[in-house]
Amino acid sequence: MTRRDLFAAGAGAATATIAFVIIGAWRTSPPVSNSAATASAYGATATALPSAQPLEPDDQIWRNANANLVRQVKVYQERLEQNETEKATITHELKAAKAKLASAEHDGALPRNDFDLTQEDWKELAKTGTVKARYPCGFNRDWNMKPETAVAMGLAPTDAPAVEAAVKREESRIWQSVASSCAAIVGGKELADRLGTNVCLQIVSQAAKDGEADRQLVADVHAGNRPMPSSGPLDPYATVLMAEADAMQTMTDDLAQTFGPEVAKRIAFSEELGSCSGTTGGKAAPP
Repeated sequence: MTRRDLFAAGAGAATATIAFVIIGAWRTSPPVSNSAATASAYGATATALPSAQPLEPDDQIWRNANANLVRQVKVYQERLEQNETEKATITHELKAAKAKLASAEHDGALPRNDFDLTQEDWKELAKTGTVKARYPCGFNRDWNMKPETAVAMGLAPTDAPAVEAAVKREESRIWQSVASSCAAIVGGKELADRLGTNVCLQIVSQAAKDGEADRQLVADVHAGNRPMPSSGPLDPYATVLMAEADAMQTMTDDLAQTFGPEVAKRIAFSEELGSCSGTTGGKAAPP
């Protein structure tokens, strides 16, 4: 073994001995708390932490939380109302832009609504015994038209009550036809009133004795092919179909007293009113 080997062996033994002594000292020393050790290392005396403040009573915590929720709800409500107003304005502007585009594509004339039927349209429908109708169908006595809805229709917010009144008058007129027809089927007006409009509409439709003949009659009367029968009341189903088919014209005439004929028609066919539209019938056309 050379002198270099002896030196390396001696150095390794010395290092191992020092490590053993350090490890032994660490294992045999009593544990020291972090705070004490830190204080000793910096030459300072460790001091106790201040005691925690007592919590608020449960009822006070609840009151504070509830007050915060009230404020949040108010903020969200204000933001929602602002968004609704902005939405109505944007909807109106979008609708106006679409109307201008449609007018430009149709040589300056606005396209006619599919349910704004002329007598010529009815003549074509009568060939197949088809009835098309658009009519207000909310039938909710507590419904109120919001000012932002009027804005979306291109009206002033203050016009909402006048439009609302016209819609409710037309719904009342339709209900009178439905109620009389329903009462004739179920055996009394009191029961018809309890069933309500939507249920009675289903009852009258399902109970039609000759639905095809009723639809042909309504189409022919509107086409001018025959006059309205004057001898006795119509069948219940024909009575309801006639009221629905007349709804848009009747409501337009009502609104025209306040807004004029052109604006009245635009209001009557406006999508914002949520009216119902439907087509029934349609037998094969004669050769």
